[in-house]
Amino acid sequence: MAFTEQDLASVVGRRFPGGTYTITPWRAWLTNDVVLAPQGGEHAHPVFMFIAATSAMGVSWDELFTWFGATAADGPLFGDCDIEINRPLVVGGEYRVDGFVYEAQRKQGRRAGVFDLVRYQLELRDGDGDGEPVGVCRNSIVFPRRI
Repeated sequence: MAFTEQDLASVVGRRFPGGTYTITPWRAWLTNDVVLAPQGGEHAHPVFMFIAATSAMGVSWDELFTWFGATAADGPLFGDCDIEINRPLVVGGEYRVDGFVYEAQRKQGRRAGVFDLVRYQLELRDGDGDGEPVGVCRNSIVFPRRI
């Protein structure tokens, strides 16, 4: 059964279950090693804004794809990522993640054919989950459709 535009519109506003993510010292060390950043210091590399957000969104990638009537075999593509950092993440810090789908559109490309462009936002807050977000990660996924 095809995933319709009405199905697509019904997912806008859906909230992620969310979760928590702790930036452990060993993960901070490994990440700095991979991105060739200096070791040590109290602040985690900015890439942890994405790592923490997507690791603690509360669903697996496969589960997220099913929200949009797709599987990994359908070839979803990472679209873009916009990261807002309100203050640096701290090594050893625990962050609460929550978020929601804020836009979903069916589009037609001349070469790509029909696809759905889905945008979602994940917010990171200090471990208690209160207060202003430490950072916001806005991502998009492109779902090719065979219509």
